[in-house]
Amino acid sequence: MKVLKACFIFFIIAHAGFSQNYYTGDGGSQINLIVVRPLGESLTADEEFVLEYIQSLLITNFNKYTAIKTSGQLSNEDISKDETAFLLIGKLSRSGNFFILDLSATDPSTGLLKASHMNANVRAADIFNAQAIIDGFLDIAVKLGVDLTDAGIAAAKNPERYEIQAAINLARGNTAERNDNPIEMLTYLYNAAAYDPSLLEAASRFDVFTELLSAGDVGLSVKSDLENRERWRKILDEFDSFYMEHPPFILTFNPHPYQRGNTDYDNRTAVLQFSASFQEDVSFGAMQKVFAAVASGLKKTGNQELWGFITRPYRSPLLRTYRTYWVNAELVNNRDEVAAHITFTVRSRIVHRRNALYADTSQRARHSFKPINVDNLLTENMIVRIVSIDGIETEKAMEDGYVKIIPTENLPSNKARSPFVVFTRGSSKK
Repeated sequence: MKVLKACFIFFIIAHAGFSQNYYTGDGGSQINLIVVRPLGESLTADEEFVLEYIQSLLITNFNKYTAIKTSGQLSNEDISKDETAFLLIGKLSRSGNFFILDLSATDPSTGLLKASHMNANVRAADIFNAQAIIDGFLDIAVKLGVDLTDAGIAAAKNPERYEIQAAINLARGNTAERNDNPIEMLTYLYNAAAYDPSLLEAASRFDVFTELLSAGDVGLSVKSDLENRERWRKILDEFDSFYMEHPPFILTFNPHPYQRGNTDYDNRTAVLQFSASFQEDVSFGAMQKVFAAVASGLKKTGNQELWGFITRPYRSPLLRTYRTYWVNAELVNNRDEVAAHITFTVRSRIVHRRNALYADTSQRARHSFKPINVDNLLTENMIVRIVSIDGIETEKAMEDGYVKIIPTENLPSNKARSPFVVFTRGSSKK
């Protein structure tokens, strides 16, 4: 079977029951709109998934906040098949440290331009927090004659974080599938369904693929033992490399510092501190399930020893030993001056027993900056910023799927540690 190589494309078309509070009049109900996946120019291979992410968010917003009947397709090769629908064609180009997002809606029957939007100063953060895409949607919708209410505009500009994360992970998963990276694909499909349980197809695809993998089916028509061994070697190597480059953990911190102790009146200084928590992310759930599927499937081939994989995936470099992450944080005043900085560490360890993985990462601590001068540097509304982790700038780490770094005033509570993790701590390398 070639199931793991099959290419699925689907879009987030939830929210079909749109709210009349989002627009007045007919909301564009007479319009059919096909959103074509944007073209990419000067993008890296790691940025290609953004094109599908943009497309799916545009479709979601048109279906949620307007009455325009909206669907999607991969390219404009077959646009002549439906001349009754307007086409929304886009292009995302990289220009130095910025991107250019260009959108245009045309009537293919006449070739007339119905609406356009262009933003030449898009930051990566504007894409990943969806603001650039939302701005494009609002501009195009209004130009197509949709009268959005203040409530509709406000709702569109303030999407739920889970919706954005679900769309990002779904796009990453579909791209990984096209690139024949099954571990990456399964992880992102799991994440998408975890962020938004309404994505039933993502959850279903994850279940189907993990069941096949557990059965030893890696999607090959059996041509030779050598080809099967090579396919399994690729999967095992991808498991190690993917989770090494995408640690399934999250660092949350309170961006609002508070004073530790009393002010030193003689030296005119004060010490500020903040709290941070480090735990496993939703991706760890995917890692657990994928590990079990890989271990089970490899065993069911009956060739684990013959192929030289007798210790895999159990002796993966990801397992048993502690991994330390170096975090750099800044204390910033309301003049955007860096008043102090600090470097601290968090660590993770993943261990396995039989086919199950356990994480030993639940850490919550207070971190104090060096004393700062209350006359020159202390202002109202001091803010903590996490600048980097392991030398990777926070924004880049988030874009690449490294350890997630999220500011929040309500830190998660410490999770109960697994007894197995605690009991094996003394036998692990530190």
